[in-house]
Amino acid sequence: MPNLKMPVVDVVPDGDVLLTLSGLAGTHTQVALRVSGFVLTMTSPVFTALLAALKENAEAPKQILVTEDHGDSMYLLLHIIHLRNNVLPPQIPPEHLHKLALLAQKYQCVVAVGRATLQWFDRLYHSRQNSTFDIFQVIEAAQLLDEPTYFARFTERCLLSQPMGTAITAQGVSGAQSKLVGKSRPELSKGCA
Repeated sequence: MPNLKMPVVDVVPDGDVLLTLSGLAGTHTQVALRVSGFVLTMTSPVFTALLAALKENAEAPKQILVTEDHGDSMYLLLHIIHLRNNVLPPQIPPEHLHKLALLAQKYQCVVAVGRATLQWFDRLYHSRQNSTFDIFQVIEAAQLLDEPTYFARFTERCLLSQPMGTAITAQGVSGAQSKLVGKSRPELSKGCA
């Protein structure tokens, strides 16, 4: 049963699903996002499975708990897949872009989300403060969102900015990318042949 005292933010005013987040915009108060179940099922097989698991005769709106996910990134993801581009910010911090990429991968909606992130990659790439963020998060986000142009650009920037003979370290890199860190050159070249 939906918590009626919880604040509800409408992504789609006539939505039939409430996604409950653990917080939004830095708050730690549960909030629900009203979304369209049809759009969720069209863009993500994971959301399709979550909705199918709910009983057919469940009262409307259906409620799905996603409290373990980053609230702001889920907010962005849902606005992207609902084509609510008018509420998307012109730029986001690199760590939010990384978290958004991880969510898109988790919910298997990379195709629906990927191209909407191009402006954010572009702004980060042309930012004057590109040395102040963790470039590995941006590289991983580009890889997860299947964005080869910015993957190449940020990887090149990372490699060219390192003094000769220094090790490149990645802190906070997740998944398959972390397995590459620390391998010697012959081990890496085996996978490229």
